[in-house]
Amino acid sequence: MKYWRWTAGFVLFLLAGLPLLMPLDALRRFPESWRVWAEADRITGLATTSAALCLGSALLSVSGGLILGTLLFKTDLPGRRLAQGVLILTAFVPLPLVTTACQMGFRTLLPIAVGSVWPSGLGPAILIHGLLGLPWCAVTIGLGLRWVEPELEEDGLLCLSPTQVFLRVTLRRAMPFTMLAGLVTALTAWNEMAVTDFARVRTFAEEVYLQFQGGGLDERARAAAATLPFVVAVAVVTVVLVSWWRTALPEARMFARPPRLFRLGPWRWPTAVATYGLGLAVLTPLLSGLLLRAGLRYATADHPGDPIWDGWLLLGRYCQEWVRQRDLLFASGMMAAGTGLATAFIALFFAWLSRGSVIFDRFVWLAAAALWAIPGPLLGIGWLDLVQRLLELPGGGLVRLLLYERPSPLPNIWVCTIRFMPIALAVLWPLVRLIPRELEDAAAVDGLGPLGRFRRVIVPLTVWPVVWTALIVAALTLGEISASKLTATPGFTPLAHHIFQQMHASADAELAALTLVMLTLVAAGGGAVVLLLPRLRRDAARWAE
Repeated sequence: MKYWRWTAGFVLFLLAGLPLLMPLDALRRFPESWRVWAEADRITGLATTSAALCLGSALLSVSGGLILGTLLFKTDLPGRRLAQGVLILTAFVPLPLVTTACQMGFRTLLPIAVGSVWPSGLGPAILIHGLLGLPWCAVTIGLGLRWVEPELEEDGLLCLSPTQVFLRVTLRRAMPFTMLAGLVTALTAWNEMAVTDFARVRTFAEEVYLQFQGGGLDERARAAAATLPFVVAVAVVTVVLVSWWRTALPEARMFARPPRLFRLGPWRWPTAVATYGLGLAVLTPLLSGLLLRAGLRYATADHPGDPIWDGWLLLGRYCQEWVRQRDLLFASGMMAAGTGLATAFIALFFAWLSRGSVIFDRFVWLAAAALWAIPGPLLGIGWLDLVQRLLELPGGGLVRLLLYERPSPLPNIWVCTIRFMPIALAVLWPLVRLIPRELEDAAAVDGLGPLGRFRRVIVPLTVWPVVWTALIVAALTLGEISASKLTATPGFTPLAHHIFQQMHASADAELAALTLVMLTLVAAGGGAVVLLLPRLRRDAARWAE
């Protein structure tokens, strides 16, 4: 096993560590870039805006996610099973789609207040990131509440009321999951620049992206110099919170046990009406904005007058986008599927190797924290610098052909794999803990080596969790922009990049129809995840017996 851990660690360093270290090499080549810190006011402004965006998004998502997660996963709310599926489904809606839906909704439903321009400022950016993180927070917190040991709650009910038990026992025991949910939302806001680009909010991710667009290598080094100390600080906070989450997890067998539900009593149906009504109030404007914009028939010379909505025109544009963008949809779907499978199997392999070594386990999670903490544009720049170095080595022509000049999905797959590997690891690591070690010991007695045990024992037992994780990563890959936009080769434009370009050009009816097409793809993948969830629970229950 030691050989496999050393080999896996070295491969992880080559594929993920080198892109992370390349900004440091740029600082070595351009030491004068540290003079950017003389612009203290600008750096302070970037830090303040970035912190406000991250904290505001996390507070909005966690506050709403705590309420939703509690009601849907820890109470006897009517219709909670169906609502859980819808919640999980909405978690797969990618960032470009949420941004486009908000843009369409603002322009269609609030034309007087907004006008024809996308609303700018920190508030809209926090709102969109908060909406994007809300379902993830609700699911994460809800699973954490389900994981709480029923024995602790039963003991608390002997001397406390149900409300006091929830506040003092259940909520406190699930606090690591609440912090993890807030961390994921904050890191998403820290890493992404798609929303801030439209809201005209300058953050560190936006700063790196703008320097890449308008400057040379020295400007990239200046952006890295301004960002690096804060990246280190974010990485340290991420390591601390993730370490707390890992050590504070309940026993693995608790994941498979049915939770103890809190009874709402006479408030059961009023709470259900209020919850589902509020959910519809949030989702309806976003979806209706897309539907209204995609079905608008504008005035022409032959038919003057105000724009009118036509349902048949909406259906025609929707079908037309399926036909017009079929090659783009196929290429993006295959890229997302390949990224999802690769990321899920890599995360499974590292989670398995981490089971028997504390040192390797800490190394893997330290690398995951670093990948989580680095802004997407800075990771993309590091990857490009690495490819530039590979081009100078013998055999650089093959690198140029596969990763640089010709249309190729490999750069996007590489970058998205290392970007979303921490999320896949966070999903699979607790499940791998459930697999009894006796099965591996019996396979070792039968003469199977480490790779044979992984292939014959771990992989068959985790087929459905791996598929579930691959679908999650595939959905995230469909919406990834911040890093892959810098690494995409000429002639290869994924669907999210195409939508991002169209958003800059205009928010017209064709863009709304294309966004509905993307929503259909995401809904199909999310629906598959929801259907696989019962199988995942049955497997976990079988392992925990």
